[in-house]
Amino acid sequence: MAATPSPSRNPLFALRFWSCGLFFALPAIVIVISLPGQVRRRRAAHRTARLLFRVAGIRLRVHGLHALPKESCIVAANHASYLDGIVLTAALPPRFGFVIKREITKAPLLGWLLHRLGSEFVDRFDRKAAHSDASRIIRRARTGACLGVFPEGTFKAEPGLRSFHLG
Repeated sequence: MAATPSPSRNPLFALRFWSCGLFFALPAIVIVISLPGQVRRRRAAHRTARLLFRVAGIRLRVHGLHALPKESCIVAANHASYLDGIVLTAALPPRFGFVIKREITKAPLLGWLLHRLGSEFVDRFDRKAAHSDASRIIRRARTGACLGVFPEGTFKAEPGLRSFHLG
C-alpha cells in the first residue's frame, strides 16, 4: 500500500497547508472528541483528514487497500514527519487505531483526541512499562484490533529508513 501526498517544498504551499490545518484542526478535534462511540469518532477523523488534504490541494493516492485482511492486522509504515499519522488516518479504513508514544498524551487536546480514537500508547523510556504496553497491544491485536505502527519509533531530518525498535 502506498499513500503519498504530492510533495512540494514551496513555502507558499506549506503556508497554505498549515493554514488549512489550523482552520480545520480545532473544530475537527472538538467534533471528533465529542462524538459518541469510537466507530463514529474514527469515521469523522478519517473524513476530516481526507478533507484537509483535498482543501490543501494535496492529492492523496492510495493503492493496495484491497490487500488488507478483513480481520485484525497491523500496518507498519515509515515515519518521516508529523503528518504521517494524518496521512494514515486519511488513507486507511477507519477501523484502524494507532500505536503512539505515551509522551503525546501530555499534549493538550491532542492526547485526549488520540485516546478517544482508541489509540494505544507505549512508553519508550521505561523498559518494564514498554513490555507491559507491548503485551497489551498484542492482546488487542489478537482480539480483533487493526493497528497502524511506526516501527522506527520517531523520525529525524535525515534520508533513509531508521532502525526498527523492538516491542
